[in-house]
Amino acid sequence: MERKKQLYFKLFWMYAMIVCFVVAVLVTYFVVAFKKNLLENRQQEAEAICQNMTKALQEQKDVVDYLYSDLYRNRQELDDVLAYLELDEQSYWNHRLDQYAASNSANYDSLQTFVNNAFEVSQVLDRIELISYTTMEMTVYQERATVAGQDGRERIERLESEKVTPEEIIFQREVRDPDTLQSKGCMIFTFHGSAMFQDTAQNRPWLDVLVTQDYLYPVMNFDGFARWKDKLLDKQQGKTPEMISYEMYQDQMGNYQVFVFLNQIRASELSWQAVLMIAGVGLAVLAGGVLCVSIYIRSLTHRVDAILAGMDAVKTGDLTVRLTASQGGDELDMIASDFNDMCDKLREHIRRQYLAEIEKKNSRTSGLAKSD
Repeated sequence: MERKKQLYFKLFWMYAMIVCFVVAVLVTYFVVAFKKNLLENRQQEAEAICQNMTKALQEQKDVVDYLYSDLYRNRQELDDVLAYLELDEQSYWNHRLDQYAASNSANYDSLQTFVNNAFEVSQVLDRIELISYTTMEMTVYQERATVAGQDGRERIERLESEKVTPEEIIFQREVRDPDTLQSKGCMIFTFHGSAMFQDTAQNRPWLDVLVTQDYLYPVMNFDGFARWKDKLLDKQQGKTPEMISYEMYQDQMGNYQVFVFLNQIRASELSWQAVLMIAGVGLAVLAGGVLCVSIYIRSLTHRVDAILAGMDAVKTGDLTVRLTASQGGDELDMIASDFNDMCDKLREHIRRQYLAEIEKKNSRTSGLAKSD
């Protein structure tokens, strides 16, 4: 009996270890596959974010180009803007009244009309700054406020020194007299960078998104610029920056650059839900495998037990015992079949020996009877 238990446990632990190894390999494979698939998805996401941010910049540039070209298509509106840039306040209003009276129309397209259209076209436009080169005064137009009499010279110097303000995307256009082609002033369109790129990198800790002007001046994510400044300088100089565990995606629109840095390690980290799912499936497969192994080994040892029981019966002299053997079965079926043949032949041999002994005794008895 002890021998039977040893066989069961030897086979069980051997097959159980094989099942554990196979499950461990499968779990490892699925973890690696999940991480690779997750990384690929987030690489595509990072590339799409970079393209979408550039597209957002391009859309606002297209808005500025549209407004600027539309200004030159409306001569009445353009003349009003030029008058505002060249004349003092009183003279401008006199000019405006004269033009309105001469137009014989209930509608008069003025500078304010242009400003109102601009804020209707773009939802992320913060302000329009109009600077006169004649007086060097600046008027700031916002959606619900207008501030005149600002220092235009200081604003121009700030733009020329490329001192950018955080979260602001700026496009500048010159206002020229179409008859003389002389520049009378400029318009500065400023857009909300935070509104343009809203929710870009939120809830994505594996991404670092950065917008710069001429590679040197951060417009969005000042902290990120401090981390990546050296890499951006290498990029500006045409060098390939060395990145460890990071991928960089870049796109450009005019003098604005969009950079998306992908942390490959964090991007390939599985969520706890995915880890629990893989672990749960692995444990279920392991439990099912061990159960199948146990059932199979019990069936196997049951057949071995039947063979051993038959051998024990033969030891006690019972030659009528027979084992179940399937035709075309495995080695145990062959052993059972040979065992049955052995019992048949042994029984036949004993029967013949017994008959021969009886015949021999009968012959002796007959010989003794004749001699008497």
